[in-house]
Amino acid sequence: NASDKNVRYAYTSDIIPGNSKDTDVYIKSYRVKVGSYIYTDELRINNGYTKQEFNASCPIRIAIITDSGATPRLFDPSAIVNDYSEPTQAVYYINQEGQPLTVRTHPESFSAYYYGTGNPIFTIPHDTDISFTLVAWLEGTHPNAQDFMGETLSIDLEIESNVSKMEMIYLHDFTIQDGATGVTKSNYLNSTYQNAGHWLNNDGTIMTLAYKTDDGATKTTVMTPMPSGSRGSHGETVYQAAIPAQVTTDISFYRLCSNKDTIPSEGNPYPVDKGTVYNSWHTYSGINSRLNNSDVLSWRNTFGNLAEDRGKYVDYYAIRGNGYGYVSKNPNDADYSSRFSKWLAPCIGYWGTSTTPRFP
Repeated sequence: NASDKNVRYAYTSDIIPGNSKDTDVYIKSYRVKVGSYIYTDELRINNGYTKQEFNASCPIRIAIITDSGATPRLFDPSAIVNDYSEPTQAVYYINQEGQPLTVRTHPESFSAYYYGTGNPIFTIPHDTDISFTLVAWLEGTHPNAQDFMGETLSIDLEIESNVSKMEMIYLHDFTIQDGATGVTKSNYLNSTYQNAGHWLNNDGTIMTLAYKTDDGATKTTVMTPMPSGSRGSHGETVYQAAIPAQVTTDISFYRLCSNKDTIPSEGNPYPVDKGTVYNSWHTYSGINSRLNNSDVLSWRNTFGNLAEDRGKYVDYYAIRGNGYGYVSKNPNDADYSSRFSKWLAPCIGYWGTSTTPRFP
């Protein structure tokens, strides 16, 4: 808008009919393509789980507006989670001299409005139709705006209200530090281990759940920490997210870097890309063949093989890491070139009931 005199934007509108009761509407999926750049709700990890790729910072902004009286929602399509959205100076007024006046905006991620967050994008009142408008524009004040100007834009946004086939998945955090020794099935709850500090409880931790959709694509959704004591029978932190009930395999839990890991001014001289995966727990065919260092093999032998399918279980227990411990973010260190394969290597975890894991 600042670059194109605030006259070029794309929009589409529709009327969504109400029914006999109030209906919450959520974001189901999205795909935004700008030239050769594609943004979806997917962590971009290759099939060998050894390399992660990252989206370019996106100057496209998308707004969802309804006549329900709710404040319009503003989205950054490159942000998998709200923590990674990029505030920008958005044009909100052109004065008489043709100069743009801006205000700092804080866009969100589409994932903030998935089913399971308790945060619908809007609610259709019973027996009332609602007007729904989608607006998209190139935010001319964004540092990447010049690279995106003149490109073709397409947006596929799927919203849903029928969520009866969704199922809530719970991740229980019992991750014991890699350096701990003598851990067994019978003593992993020992306070010596559990009070040592868990990876998933670190400041700013972001947990996501990824699964394969019917068309073979990977959908990434953000897990929400539950209130203390609401589900963890041993006082552990529990994260939750919803997936389609029929999904039982090709499920991954990812711990992403926090915002502070990307900001050098906050004491981090080697920032990483937003959305970098530090640890992952997996359920898929052949998972046990990917455990390939002595520590993680020893832990697997102690607790039993990892499950390739969750069956009917909805509770997953993160027990241990992947044996690599701390991996340096310093480009000058020896393990820097192998950092992605180590961060993405499978960690040790098991499905179970709401009170305990089911060890083989």
